[in-house]
Amino acid sequence: MNQLTLYIDNLKCGGCANTIDQALRKFTELKTIQINIEEGAITLCSDEELQRPKYLSVLKKLGYPELGTSNLLQKGKSYISCAIGRMKPADTLDEVK
Repeated sequence: MNQLTLYIDNLKCGGCANTIDQALRKFTELKTIQINIEEGAITLCSDEELQRPKYLSVLKKLGYPELGTSNLLQKGKSYISCAIGRMKPADTLDEVK
């Protein structure tokens, strides 16, 4: 099993985590998605090779870029993504800390 941990900016709460989880679930190769809010980390597991740029691209579009690369526009996008995530049920999360 291959594992990849991504550290991102702007991950603040369960709403953010839910939005991220929903977006990453579209990648059928992912077996597990673990989101740690306190660390700003997302750990992905797959039987296939994990392609870091592919997942970071999706996260960046949602307003959650790689740690240390956030700007004001992305911070604004993250607030919108967070609000959307708060409106969706969070029962689909594998793990949120």
